Amino acid sequence: MSDSINNNASEIDNNGGEGTSWRNWAGNLSSLPEEILKPVSLKQVQDLVRNRNGNKIRSFGTGHSFSPLVVANGQTLVDLSNYLEGGRKAWRWQKDGQDFVSILPSARWSEVRDALMTKDSPLPRMYMPSTGALASINAVGFLAAGCHGTGWHEKTVSDFITEIEFVAADGEVHVYSDATTPADMPAARVSLGLLGIITRVTLRVEPVF
Repeated sequence: MSDSINNNASEIDNNGGEGTSWRNWAGNLSSLPEEILKPVSLKQVQDLVRNRNGNKIRSFGTGHSFSPLVVANGQTLVDLSNYLEGGRKAWRWQKDGQDFVSILPSARWSEVRDALMTKDSPLPRMYMPSTGALASINAVGFLAAGCHGTGWHEKTVSDFITEIEFVAADGEVHVYSDATTPADMPAARVSLGLLGIITRVTLRVEPVF
């Protein structure tokens, strides 16, 4: 399973059968998947994985990748653009004096920024030291592919991940974190989607100064 990323939407013709197709933003990669599914919740993601009977599944973001991560002829593609939790795609929070933002696979960087900066929260506004350069890029796909950020002297954006949740091939939810599985985090942070469908990512952020 893998994620793609982008600064403009993938072009999808999802009419079923031979009319179902995918291509990336640049148009240099395309495929004819068997189907394109659009789960909107964690349970729906789990159900679709369990119902595939071991067949290959690939999830995609917004199509910026120039590598064949999402080329899936005759396979199942998963579009998570409508995936929500409590009606939201991203939100900021605090624990033990540290600042975090949690991101769902439907969020773009513009929506992550809004979640960090919105004034309708009792929490102070926050920011990321390094982030995706384009507001329209899918944030989780960007992280899964290990893309660089905007700070020349900052870490790769995926280095800020403190916890990541997958639905693996068994249909179960698996969570990796700095607190519980620190030795596994380097692989989990930049999985290229190989560990499963990413359903939530939490990153460490900073208070606005």
